[in-house]
Order: sequence, then structure tokens, then C-alpha cells
Amino acid sequence: MLGSMEKMGSAVVVFMTGTGNTARAAAEIAEELEGAGWSTRATEIRKGADLPQGAFEVDVLVLCFPVLGFGMPSLVRQLLKDLKGRGKSAAVFATWGGEGAAALWLARLFLRRKGFRVVASGGAAYPFQWTQVIPPPTGTNVRSITDSGDATARAFGQGLAAALRAAPRPSPSMKPREILPTLLGLPVAFVYSWIGRSGLAAMYAADERCRACGNCERDCPAGAIVMRDEGPRRRPRWLASCQGCNRCINLCPRAAVQVSPLRAGIHLVLNAAVVTAIVIGLNRLAEAAAFPRVASAPAYVAALIALTVLGSRLQFAALEPVLFALEGVPRIRKLLDRSWTTRFPRYRCEGFSPQRGREPS
Repeated sequence: MLGSMEKMGSAVVVFMTGTGNTARAAAEIAEELEGAGWSTRATEIRKGADLPQGAFEVDVLVLCFPVLGFGMPSLVRQLLKDLKGRGKSAAVFATWGGEGAAALWLARLFLRRKGFRVVASGGAAYPFQWTQVIPPPTGTNVRSITDSGDATARAFGQGLAAALRAAPRPSPSMKPREILPTLLGLPVAFVYSWIGRSGLAAMYAADERCRACGNCERDCPAGAIVMRDEGPRRRPRWLASCQGCNRCINLCPRAAVQVSPLRAGIHLVLNAAVVTAIVIGLNRLAEAAAFPRVASAPAYVAALIALTVLGSRLQFAALEPVLFALEGVPRIRKLLDRSWTTRFPRYRCEGFSPQRGREPS
């Protein structure tokens, strides 16, 4: 067996995970590669992690991540941006609660641009845990979905090992059945990556059950949560770098993290005002310039998209400190913290514990 492992070479499995689904799938894939004779190491993608950078020296890279907003998490791109594949083999595996065709296409494109030869891609459904919006599944339903996802991940690992034993050939850019879901998912992925995840972060609040234990700050993969204020007012604040992975809301030991409808409403009203002002300004500029419609339409659309993204991000950055300060007032905090999520169960994949998390005594 040792001789076989030496012959097969080395593989590294890098994974981003929110509540443990992708970590579980990555472990299944790593186990199959190990069993097939590959020396395998698994590393979580999180801020500050020791990830492959520069010229890739290992034989195989397996990239695993959860589908967020129909796309590939921006954290994955950020932390692997300096990686150079040098023609080495790579594979992609995603986990989702719905659809992942666009995310897989983006991941394959990302790896190919980094110089990798992508030889396999796939994914599996695991329990849906977008607790910001709907309650996650519980009981036997969770077990059934998880078992199915595990089986798919194992089969992917076995298929990858078999493909690597033969002369590995690049996988096709897109299968016919993926074309429509990819085309529909890409615009949503773009909006989510640039605006949506910041908007979701702006909806989070910690209610009166929060004891400022700091678990959410320590455990956040993106380092997007910071503890602010002192004494009884000390509580977490979410930054625009939030990925929307839902680890904080699901793994808080006191279920103190909530989605604030009032916060969301304030941001939506102000955002509508910002976008309206941008449209009015662009219309007046277009009238003053008097360009032909054929020439001005693409420029108008491009300017509208760019200014909407910029204006929305500036709005989140400007309004968040104000809302956080208002939460320091007990009566206002009760209003901001009222939420439907207080009644929701929380989801944690069986056996999952964040690498640097701490359970309060």
C-alpha cells in the first residue's frame, strides 16, 4: 500500500464550509483518494489559513465549496488569487441546496485561468441551511439528504481517482443540460457577489441572548465579524466582507444571531432612493449629451450597473455604523432585533466543529 501511495503522488483538498456540509463532502473525497494510494491533505479555506500559493507543487488540487447566491464564494477567489497551476490536474466539487451549474462553470473557469487542467467537476445536494430566510430541515430528513450527499461525494472521489490513474483529460467546459441553469444563474451570482452578500450581512443582529462570547468572531471563515463596544453593550458587528455562509446564525451556542426585518427595511428604502437618484442623474446626463440611442444604450447600462454597485456598497458602509450605534440603546435594540428567525431551528452538520471555535463553558 505504501508503495502504491508513493507511485500515485500527492493531492491537496481545499474546502470552504459554512455549517459543515462541504467539510463533510471534502472528507469523503479525501478518503477515497487516500484509499486509492494518493497522499492527501485537506485544508479549510478561511482567512489566515495556510493555503497553496504561487507555483503549485502538488500533483492534484481538489477545490470544494458551497454554492452561495448561485455562484462561487468570493472568499475562494480572494485567497487563491496568486495560485499558479503550471498544468497540474484539478477537480471541483460543490455542495448546494438547490442548483450549482453556474458555480461549477465559474470554478472551472477560475482554475483554468490559474493554469490548471480541470479533469473532473461535480457536486451534491446537502441539507439546505439558509436560516436567514427559511427554517432548515430537521430529523430524519436531514439524515436522508446527508447520506445521499455523502454517497455522491464518495462516488466523485472514486471517479476522480480512476480518471487520474488513466491519462487524465480535461473535462468539457459545459454539458448541454448545464447551459440554461448557468445562463440563468450567472447574473444572480454577479449581483450576489457584489451587492447581495453585503446586504445579507446588513440584516444580521445579535439579540438580548448574546453574551459576547466571541465564537462568531473567531469562527467566521471570512473574518467578517468583529466584537464592538464594551460591557453589557458588547456585541458582534458584521462587515461587508461577509460571505453569507450562515455559520454565525446556525452555530451560535445561544441562538442569539437573528435577521432583523427592520434593519432590512431601512436598507431597502435607502437603497431604492440611491438607485432612483442614479437613474435620474444618468437620464439627465444622457439628455444633455444627446448621443444617438444605439451608441448611448450600452454605455448607459454599463454606467447604471457600475454606479448601482458602487452606490449600494457605499450605502451599506455609511448606514451600518449608525444602525449599530442605535442598537446600543436598549429600547431601539428590541425593535431592531425582532425577527422571524427566533422561532427557527439551527443547523450544524453532524460532527462538524469550526477549526478555531470555542464552546462557552
